[in-house]
Formats: sequence, C-alpha cells, structure tokens
Amino acid sequence: MSELLNNIIIKNHEPLPSKVIQFVHKVIVDGRYVDEFQNKPYEVAKKLDLTIDPDIETSLRNNTSDQLFEGFYREQFNLNNHSIHPYILSPGERKADIGASVAIGIVLIIGGVAVVVGAALALTDAKAGIIDESDEKDTKL
Repeated sequence: MSELLNNIIIKNHEPLPSKVIQFVHKVIVDGRYVDEFQNKPYEVAKKLDLTIDPDIETSLRNNTSDQLFEGFYREQFNLNNHSIHPYILSPGERKADIGASVAIGIVLIIGGVAVVVGAALALTDAKAGIIDESDEKDTKL
C-alpha cells in the first residue's frame, strides 16, 4: 500500500517560468480557451490579444495540463512546499495527517460512547425516580 501511495505523489517539478504562469492565468481568467490553450497556444494568444514566445509554447507542450495547473496554483497561492490535493501527500505530510485522523477518531468514539451511556442513565433514572404513592394514582394519565 505504501508503495502505491508513493507512486501517486505528485513530485515537486521545477517551477514553471513566470511567463508561462502569466499566460495560464490569463487563459483561466478568460475561461473560453482552457481546453485548447495547450495544443494551440499561438491561436489562443491571438484571440486573447497576447503575444507569446517559443519558450512558452515549448513549456506548454512539454508539461501535462495537470502540471501546468498545479504550477499555476502553487505560484498563485504560494504552495511550493505543500501538496495541493489533500490525498496526494508527501510521506511526512501523510504521517502527520494519519496521526491527526486517528486522534480525531478516538475523540469521536469516546464522545459517542459518553452520549449513549448518558442517555441510558437518564432514561433509567427517570423511570426509577418517579413513584406515585397517591390515592389517585390509578386515575392519572
């Protein structure tokens, strides 16, 4: 299992050049050409009134769309030292996340048991504590 998790970790790629990030940002903000900007960068740039150089085209073609978007988000949100997706964690982050999950689970289990025990005690005490000794006990609801 550990080997499988290590295989799906997105490794830290070299940061994308700022020109590429700016181009990806403008494409995302516009939104109309997200599906085609990687395959037709010059046409998309022309439609958006932008100019791009061959380095941008090379970078767009040499990276997957996931890598481009990840690079963009890492730059935009300053996430260069952290995983973006919570299920794709580095080994250190994964250990800390598992520890926190176990601690939260234990607290929830203890809390659930306390609620059930409290409810059971409240119900048994409520019935045991009420004894009607009056003469009219048979006529009351």
